[in-house]
Amino acid sequence: MKKSLLLIVVLVFGGALSLYTLDKAKTKKLHTPPELLATVDGDKVAYQVRSFERNGIIIVESKKEDPITKVNPRKKLLIDFAEEPESFIVSEIGNFGDEEDFIRAEDWNTFSFRESALGNSVGYKSYVIHAKWVNGKEATYSFKLDVKQLVSYQGLLPREHEKSALIILGKSGVSPVNFDENKYDLSPIHTIDADGKLPSEYPELKIESTPTYIIFDYTQEVFRTDDNEELIKYLESMQSKE
Repeated sequence: MKKSLLLIVVLVFGGALSLYTLDKAKTKKLHTPPELLATVDGDKVAYQVRSFERNGIIIVESKKEDPITKVNPRKKLLIDFAEEPESFIVSEIGNFGDEEDFIRAEDWNTFSFRESALGNSVGYKSYVIHAKWVNGKEATYSFKLDVKQLVSYQGLLPREHEKSALIILGKSGVSPVNFDENKYDLSPIHTIDADGKLPSEYPELKIESTPTYIIFDYTQEVFRTDDNEELIKYLESMQSKE
């Protein structure tokens, strides 16, 4: 009789404990924002939850500085969620010197950030993601990326994958080359005034004389000459391949 009573007590206590554990886990899930799955080239990006609310009731709110993740240029940024939201909007903010500048915002229907290249721009980029779920949950996440400078001339490279950059080194006040800039798909075009002094800020370019014309693709130098006519011929050949 005593054994039966003890068994009943154990079963009741065990059942109550199981229900309590399940209820606690359910409550924790209701009060925990879905995980943001942000990666760069497969590596996780540190982020913070700025706010989380359920049915209009604020559960989490933070005003901390965004965590910073150092990344290499041209790597792929992928944004996803452990629990797919009904909708979300991503805002990208770039840092230019000491100033922040809003770049763009996209909703989930046109979202290119799900797999987006970071480009060649050096420095900080901030991202703010606001997501909504059908069960009344709503969260705002944020993080900051610090794009490394791998080579001195990285800021001269094209920002877009399909573009080419032309670097012209010549004397101040003298147009070293004469051509229709709109005729060729070049962006950006940089003219560096050398004035007989070879620029020391781009040591990897190994400039030996001026004028020098250098064309880059998205990642590296693809053509170099000191002859105006050779430059035009190469630009024409680039155009004929398109």
